[in-house]
This record gives sequence, C-alpha cells and structure tokens, in this order.
Amino acid sequence: MIRISIAVLASFFIFMLLGGCAGKQAGVQKNETRLLLDTYCTISVHGDFDTGFVDDLVDEAFDLISELEALFSITIEGSDVWRINHAGGEPVAVDWRTIEVIKAGLEFGELSGGMFDITIGRVSRLWDFGGNTTVISSGAERDAMAGVG
Repeated sequence: MIRISIAVLASFFIFMLLGGCAGKQAGVQKNETRLLLDTYCTISVHGDFDTGFVDDLVDEAFDLISELEALFSITIEGSDVWRINHAGGEPVAVDWRTIEVIKAGLEFGELSGGMFDITIGRVSRLWDFGGNTTVISSGAERDAMAGVG
C-alpha cells in the first residue's frame, strides 16, 4: 500500500509562492501568524497599501493554506491524503489539486533518482519527530519500508 506525505510538498509550494512576493519596501503593514500545517505560518506584507486591502489579502492567503491543508494533511481525518492512506489500496476520488501534487511528487522522485519519495511518510512517522523517544524495532522498520517506493 502506498503511503503519501503530501503536506510537506504542498507547504513547499505555498511558501515558495508567498516567499516570491516578499519584496522589501518601506513600512511593515501587517505581520500575522497562525497555526497551520502543524507549524506556525507567518505572512508579512511590506509597503504602503490600504489596510483593508492588506487585511483581506492576508486572510485570503491563510484561507488558501487552510484549504490546502484540509486536502493534503496526513493527520486530518477525511482529507484526500488521509483517505488515500486509509483506503487499503482501493480507489479514492480526490480533488484535482491533490492529483496535481501527487503527479509533481512522482515527477520529483523520478528527477531525483528516487532521493525524493512521496511514499516515505510511513517510515518517517516511526521516528515521530514531535518528541517520541521510543526505540524503533527492525521489524517495524521492515514493515514500513515495504510500502515505500
């Protein structure tokens, strides 16, 4: 069964897009941080803009991040990726954006000669980088690796 970790890939695309818009201009108009994608996301708008425009722009950006998180999260029950990972190999209907991210992830895997692998999530979750100090058994590693590639 293929396990997919799309949230990281989606985050990368979102932050590359938002980061590309971060030209330095006079005066910070808005800095806002929200907890999304299992991390703190900060959007800063610099320049001389109408406050209402900036507020709307920041809200729209966070709404888009929330919308994509609801599709790509491995932990939000009912997300496209969660449903794929829990479908037991059965087909799952998903949003077109999920399909595009999966296609891009597979292409990056090919371009990198397998160094980038969207199926590695099951293995990386064994180490629970959020604080788990449990020693992982070689049997658990072997079982998780069976779904990689």
